[in-house]
Amino acid sequence: MARRDRLLTHLTTRTLGIIGAGKVGTALARLATAGGWAVTLSGSPRQPMQGLIVETLVPGARLLPEAEVVAGADLLVVAIPFGKADSVNW
Repeated sequence: MARRDRLLTHLTTRTLGIIGAGKVGTALARLATAGGWAVTLSGSPRQPMQGLIVETLVPGARLLPEAEVVAGADLLVVAIPFGKADSVNW
């Protein structure tokens, strides 16, 4: 069995957490949901319509606070502009 296959068999609940619900984050979320992953996203608190955007572009994904996305993810992707990296609570 290839290393990749062994890794995937150990992930029983494959949850992808994405910090950043912009163009890149939502595109990755759509691909992941199509591949059978559960997806959680965290976006900017300054975007009041973000819940509606995520609900429309990525049906089935959940918009959660950053800490919950990190805590529940099997795999985490940070998809934010480089200049905004200081805004993430690393």
